[in-house]
Amino acid sequence: MSVLKKIFFVALLLLVLTGGLLIALREKIAQEKFKSFAENFHEQTGGTFTLGKLQFNGLRQVELNKINILSPLSDTVFSADTVVVNISLWKLLKLQPPLSSVSCSDIKLNLAITDSTANYSFLFKNKKDTMQITTTQQITLADKAQRLWSKLMQMSDINFSLHRMSMAVTKDSVSKLFYIPEIKNSQGISSLEFIEKSGIPKKWQIRLQISSDEHLLSAGISSQSNAWLPFLETDNHPKVSVQNASLSIKQTQTDAFSIHASLDSLNINYWRIASETVSFPLLSFNSDIRLSENTVSIDSNSVLKIHKVAMKAGGYIMPVNNLKLQSDLSFQTPADSFFSSLPDGIFFLFKGFKARGDMVFNFHLKLDLEKPDSLELNSSLSAKNFKIEKYEKENFANINNTFLFDSYDGDRYVKSILVGKENPDFVSLTDISHYLQYAVLTSEDPSFFYHRGFIEDAFRESMIENLKAKRFVRGGSTISMQLVKNVFLSREKTISRKLQEMLIVWLIENQHLVSKERMFEIYLNVIEWGPGIYGIKDAAHFYFDKTPAQLNLAESIYLAGIIPRPKYYKYSFDSTGNLKPYLASYYRIMTNRMLAKTWITPLDTFNLEPQVKLKGPALKYVVPQDSSAADTLEMNQQFELF
Repeated sequence: MSVLKKIFFVALLLLVLTGGLLIALREKIAQEKFKSFAENFHEQTGGTFTLGKLQFNGLRQVELNKINILSPLSDTVFSADTVVVNISLWKLLKLQPPLSSVSCSDIKLNLAITDSTANYSFLFKNKKDTMQITTTQQITLADKAQRLWSKLMQMSDINFSLHRMSMAVTKDSVSKLFYIPEIKNSQGISSLEFIEKSGIPKKWQIRLQISSDEHLLSAGISSQSNAWLPFLETDNHPKVSVQNASLSIKQTQTDAFSIHASLDSLNINYWRIASETVSFPLLSFNSDIRLSENTVSIDSNSVLKIHKVAMKAGGYIMPVNNLKLQSDLSFQTPADSFFSSLPDGIFFLFKGFKARGDMVFNFHLKLDLEKPDSLELNSSLSAKNFKIEKYEKENFANINNTFLFDSYDGDRYVKSILVGKENPDFVSLTDISHYLQYAVLTSEDPSFFYHRGFIEDAFRESMIENLKAKRFVRGGSTISMQLVKNVFLSREKTISRKLQEMLIVWLIENQHLVSKERMFEIYLNVIEWGPGIYGIKDAAHFYFDKTPAQLNLAESIYLAGIIPRPKYYKYSFDSTGNLKPYLASYYRIMTNRMLAKTWITPLDTFNLEPQVKLKGPALKYVVPQDSSAADTLEMNQQFELF
C-alpha cells in the first residue's frame, strides 16, 4: 500500500471517528448550548427560557419538547408542546442558514398590552454594546429596505407548519381569545384561518406568498362576514372591517418596487370621521416607488382609485428627522361617477345626488416641517358642461326662499328662526347699516364678494400657524363656509362635516345657486352674536337698544369683533359698561383696513374712539372686573381678525 493511500485511509478513519464522536455527543453538546443560551437570555432580557427535552431523530432532525418563555414577572408568554426542526446539509455546506423545515404543535401565546408597556416587551430590549462602534457609515433607507427584503425572500426556502395555535390577548383590560387550527408554508406559500372565539365567532382567511425567484411578496385577508377587526371596537379607536384586502410588492430593481394594494368593501366607524359608518366599495393603489438615501419617491403615473374615480398620484416622503413630503393628485371624471363614488357615511347629504358633465380636480402639497413657512398648497375643482339633474336629501338652492333655521348651542337645540320677509325680525340687507356690513366683511372675509367660496392663501396661512403651534389655533373659513356650516350641517366636529361643507360651498358658489347678497343677508340674520342672541336685529337691540340701520361705526366694529367668540362679549367691558383699553389696537387695525378698502372715509373716523356704550339688556350681564381673570382674558381672548 502506497504512502498516499495510507494517509487517505488514516484521514478517512479520523473523519469517521470524529463524526461518530460528534453524533454520540451531539445531544450533550446541544443541551449545553441551550443551557448557555438560556443563561444569556435571562441576563439580557430578565426573562426565562426553559426546555423540557431535546433529542435528535436521525442525522437531520432535532425535536424539542415543552418549550416555555416566561416574562421577568414569571407569567408564561409563549409555550409549545413540540417543535421539530429539519436541517439542510446542503445549505450548511454552502454556509447558509441551515433550516429546511420547522413544525410546531400545541402553541400558546399569552399577550398583555397597555398604552405604556406589554408583557412581551422584555424580548425587544436593546442588547448592551460590548464594543464601541467606530464606523461613521450611515445606513440609508434603501439599505434598510434591501436588508429586510432579503430576509423575507429567504423565508421562501423554509417549509413550516403550525398546528393548534391558541392566543389570549388582553389590551387595555379588553380580553380576546383567538385560535388558528393550522398554518402551512410550502415553497413560500402560506394560508391560515384566524378565528376570534370571544363572543360570536369571527373568521378571517389569511394568505401569504413569498417567491425569491420572482422577487415577489403578496398577502391577503378576507372575511365573508365583514366582521370588525379585533381590538378596534372600542370608542377610542376606529372600527374597521374589510371583505377582501390584498397587497402585492415586486422588486424591480435593487432600490425600486412595484406595489399594488386593494380594499374591497371597507367599512370604518369612528366618531372623528363621521357619526355613521363610512363605506368604501373599492379602494386601490398602483404605484412604482423608488428608495434613495432617505426618500421614498412615488412615480407620477401612480393611480389611486376610489370606487369609479381614478386619480393620478405622485410625490415623495422623507420620513427621516423632520418630515418632508410632496403630494400631487389629479383626476378628470364624469360628474355622475364622481358623486356616485362619494363614500356613504361621509357625504350623506349627497346620497342620490345626480349631475352630468365632467369634474376636474388638481391638488399640490409640499411640506417641510422644519420650514413651515415654505408650505406650498394649491387645490382646484372645476366642472365642464356641468348641470345638476337631481337633488335627493337637500336642495341647496332652497335658501333663496323663506326657510326654517334651527339654532344650536353646541349640541343643544335653542330655537328655530324663520329666515325670510315673513318673519318680522328678519332684516333685509338694505336695512342694515353699511358700517356693520363692511366691519363684518373686514373681520371675517374681506374678499367675500369676489372669491368663489374659498381663499387658498387663508388656508395656507392657517396651516402654517397650526403647524408652528403643533395644534389647531386658526381656521381658514370664509363667510360662504360659515353659512353652509350653520344652515345645512350639524355642529359635530367631524371630517364628514368639513368635507360636505366644502363640496356644498363649491356647488353654491360655482353653479351660482345663491347670490352673494342673499348669502350675506342670511349670514347676518342667523349667526350668533351673544348667549342666545341670533341675528343682527336681536344683536343691535341687545347691546345698544338700536335697529340694525342705526348702528354707528364704533358699534359695528365691536359687533364684528365678537363673531368668533360671542359668549365672551362681557369680558370686553369694565363694570361701568365701557370697553377696556386693550381693545384700542383692534379698533385701529379695523379702521385702517376699512380705509384701505375705501369702505369708509377719513371723515367717518373723525372723533372715532375705541369705545361703545352699552344701553341694551347686555348691560346687566356685564360682570365686575376681577384683576386676575381680566388679565388672562385680555391676553387670551382678544378679538381675532380673520
